[in-house]
Amino acid sequence: AGLPIALAPEAAPSAPGLDCPALVRACLATPPATAARVEVQYSNVGTGLLAIVVERRTGLPIREALDALVLSPLGIEGTLGSEPPRPPAVLTGELGDHAGTALEPFNSPFWRSLGMPWGGLLTTAAGALALVRAYAGVPAGFLPADVLADATRDQTGGLGGGLFGSLRWPRCPWGLGAELRGDKTPHWTPAEASPGSFGHVGASGCLVWCDPAADVAWAILGTRTFERWWRAWPAIGGAVLADHG
Repeated sequence: AGLPIALAPEAAPSAPGLDCPALVRACLATPPATAARVEVQYSNVGTGLLAIVVERRTGLPIREALDALVLSPLGIEGTLGSEPPRPPAVLTGELGDHAGTALEPFNSPFWRSLGMPWGGLLTTAAGALALVRAYAGVPAGFLPADVLADATRDQTGGLGGGLFGSLRWPRCPWGLGAELRGDKTPHWTPAEASPGSFGHVGASGCLVWCDPAADVAWAILGTRTFERWWRAWPAIGGAVLADHG
């Protein structure tokens, strides 16, 4: 769509009083960064716009729609925009300009209160696995067959792109929400994973992935942000696949 990877800091300054409605309004006001259909660019802004579509179709705030349509039906323990029932993991690593303050990303009640559609969900390893397994048709009937097929089929038309820095590839297959493995190098999944395997990673240092060809899914959750340890993930995924046989 040509959207930028994230909101510009001045579009929704991180300060007391910021909330999810302000964030999604900022997404509506964010112009494209490039022309459409020239590259693949993961975009928080795109997910924010999708949240607006969900809210308009359901008449519910995104956090309520997520719970009613996804978390509760799948039996997932998760929160968006509120404090979890138990203290969450405390993250170290790349925490930006607000590290060590009451506005610190991931670790502060302020940050968790924002309920950002693109990164605010708190859940467990079991919850993350339930989300990715839904894209593999488990439980049967939760997602219609045509949605499953489209969600896990490349929608990019062979374009290159990716995230940022070296994490951009000549071919960057992506489904509807789910990233596809393809032949990306470097990558957070092992070379042994099938090209059609899929999942997602997060800046908080988490990964959840499903390889339907091997009939296995795995989740990696830690206490270090993405940049600090994603290069260890391929070996972990490879060990999971090897152990599964």
